[in-house]
Amino acid sequence: MTILIENLQAVSVAFSETHFTVALSDGRLISTPLHWFPRLAYGTTAEREIYEIIDGAIHWPELDEDIEIMALLNGAKSGEGEKSLHRFRQWMQARRAGKTSAPFALAFANPLAVEP
Repeated sequence: MTILIENLQAVSVAFSETHFTVALSDGRLISTPLHWFPRLAYGTTAEREIYEIIDGAIHWPELDEDIEIMALLNGAKSGEGEKSLHRFRQWMQARRAGKTSAPFALAFANPLAVEP
């Protein structure tokens, strides 16, 4: 039996206190623990609710997070290291405090973009 997944897309995303659930275009639901993706776990409800469905993936611009549908189907967790996650948390704290509006990728390319 062959299952075609090449055109599989996310349709919507919903969050509970501990999980996020992605509805797929073929009717399946994938429920994943939030702690598998620390950026989503660290994000506020409002930040999580702002997402874009793009080719085979979901993008959260407020959290600088991208998760591929295939990764969810394969049970993959975030591969982000502690150093990167620490910088992400610094950036989020600075952004929430109004100290930076720079995107995450640019904030650490320019050390002056994020105040300690």
